[in-house]
Amino acid sequence: MSDFDLRATALVSGASDGIGRAVALSLAESGVRVVAVARRQDRLEELAADARGFAGSIVPAVADLGSAAGAAIALQFAAEVGPVGVLINNVGISESVAFHNTDDDHWLRAIELNLLSAVRLTRGCLPGMRSARWGRIINIASIAARQPDPYLSAYSASKAALVNLSKSLSLAYAKDGITSNCILPGFTDTALMRGSIKAAAEKAGTTPDRVLEDLLRRSPIPVGRLGQPKDIASAVRFLISDDASWITGATLNIDGGVTRSA
Repeated sequence: MSDFDLRATALVSGASDGIGRAVALSLAESGVRVVAVARRQDRLEELAADARGFAGSIVPAVADLGSAAGAAIALQFAAEVGPVGVLINNVGISESVAFHNTDDDHWLRAIELNLLSAVRLTRGCLPGMRSARWGRIINIASIAARQPDPYLSAYSASKAALVNLSKSLSLAYAKDGITSNCILPGFTDTALMRGSIKAAAEKAGTTPDRVLEDLLRRSPIPVGRLGQPKDIASAVRFLISDDASWITGATLNIDGGVTRSA
């Protein structure tokens, strides 16, 4: 990345584990100052410690992004570090429930965290990006946005909305030097995926391994393995670089070939 890019602070939500953690470490290793947002202080402190000695740094920011107040706290943390030029909206929640057993609270939790957290953080970071005439917004959605899961209806719908938001932002702010792109991870070995599989296994009275085997039988991965968080982090690092300055409004599947649509 260019020197200008390195002067911009990156804000990464859902940074304590999985994809968010891998992204935060990858950016810090590249020399970026990262404000890492999550609810668990102990996990964030471990993350910051793992980045010691890197060219960049990680600043822990404890906040619950499931509310407007939590988003305001995260933005205040970021403002104290430096102007945010890179925003990675990664935080999310996935609850495996048959649609007929969902209620309004279930849907509101998914929309609040999966969609509104990105809306609030983006809204807070945009003025600085527009003033600098440069910015990178990357929304981490899911292949469920295009291939909905019958037991993840709220998750799938809220992630589909995130894809739509990414496109809207790309059209609205390209003239300001801001790009907005969306990444759709496939079956990635994260705590969120393992938790969903465990919950599904408990409901079905079987084992997590059996649930995973059944999932991969129904949706085989042509590459032959689960994704790793670093697979997503590598794409993020490219999309914020000058090499990707003409890429905006794109939706990128990173799923080992699972998605069948062109």
